[in-house]
Amino acid sequence: MTDAKRERERIVDEFLASVEAEKLEFAEASRYCARMIVDYGCDYDASQPLPVSPAKIETFLLGWLPRKVVLDDEDKAAMPAVASAWTRWAAGRANLPEAAVPLVIDAADEIGRAFVEAYENPANMNPGRLMLQGLETMENIEDLQEALDRRRFAMPYVGTRIGDEDYPHLDPNDPDERRLLIEGEHPEYHAALEDPASDGTIDGVNPRLHIVMHEIVANQLWDDDPPEAWQAAKRLFRAPGNRDLGGVS
Repeated sequence: MTDAKRERERIVDEFLASVEAEKLEFAEASRYCARMIVDYGCDYDASQPLPVSPAKIETFLLGWLPRKVVLDDEDKAAMPAVASAWTRWAAGRANLPEAAVPLVIDAADEIGRAFVEAYENPANMNPGRLMLQGLETMENIEDLQEALDRRRFAMPYVGTRIGDEDYPHLDPNDPDERRLLIEGEHPEYHAALEDPASDGTIDGVNPRLHIVMHEIVANQLWDDDPPEAWQAAKRLFRAPGNRDLGGVS
């Protein structure tokens, strides 16, 4: 372990041994959350883990964590209480004006109450976290990677454009938004799909039928139901860039 890592662990140990941290539940999760706070301060706040402010707490809890870190249910439940306890502990060591301390603590409590909603908001998730939503907890890293590969293959995008409409951030976990992403993959069919009177083919392909078939296969792959769909997809689409799921029948 490097000196820098040892120093970060020392700070975490000191915090967890404090009066402010004595009522924290979930010992393992509390340590992990405290280490996230220290890492954030060291890596994103000029190597300053101890200084606290409402702006720093808000950026950490409502911005950085939702976009950068995958938390399990226990870590997510523990984080608001750990952040509040950390603020109480660090505020006494950060040379804040005495009148500012209760204001910072109140801000930490208020921001903590908004954390879970912000963390679970798809708009705050990076593509990697979106791909993990709804998956059962997996201890085996190979199984997790296989699930991520399957979902990335089923839907590699989180934004698209259909005609004049721009959809920069869609949630592939939502079947309706997944359908929009699928339509966005086929700009050659957009005009035909918008025309309710259109029932012809384009280059021998019925656009509506193609989108329906693509959606069926993508949904099977996303949900891994049936599991055989992913095995078949890996056999059928081995060529790089070949994932025309609407052509499967």
